[in-house]
Amino acid sequence: FWPQPLGSIKMVAVVGAQHPLAGRKEPITQDELSVHRQIVLRDTGVKREQNAGWLGAEQRLTTSHFATSCKAVRAGLGFAFLPEHWIDDDVAQGHLQVLTLAHSEPRVIGLSMVKTDGEMAGKATEYLAQGLMDIFKKGDHIKKSL
Repeated sequence: FWPQPLGSIKMVAVVGAQHPLAGRKEPITQDELSVHRQIVLRDTGVKREQNAGWLGAEQRLTTSHFATSCKAVRAGLGFAFLPEHWIDDDVAQGHLQVLTLAHSEPRVIGLSMVKTDGEMAGKATEYLAQGLMDIFKKGDHIKKSL
């Protein structure tokens, strides 16, 4: 039963409207992208062995929260891979632009919920766990507040 898969989040490459890559119609190669500053989210996990999404850009700006990453990208400080559902309003309003990348597979992050000590979980924990599973089953997205 545990871990319980909840769903997935699609990550998209974006830049601010004033960034040099904004407006590019042709696909951007990884080499072209790597000369621009990449805004990355600090890995706060216990095991920091992965560099998922890291392209090896010459410069990077590391943030602690997606909201900070969004603000940095909006300000034109670099590009980032951000959750699609977090940036869809900014893209629609023209503040951010989704980049078309050459030879790139969609980046999808799987989400799972784990109860570390399920037998000791109380009613409140069970209620919260069930509520989260219901939200993800319905496809509801919890929006960020920036």
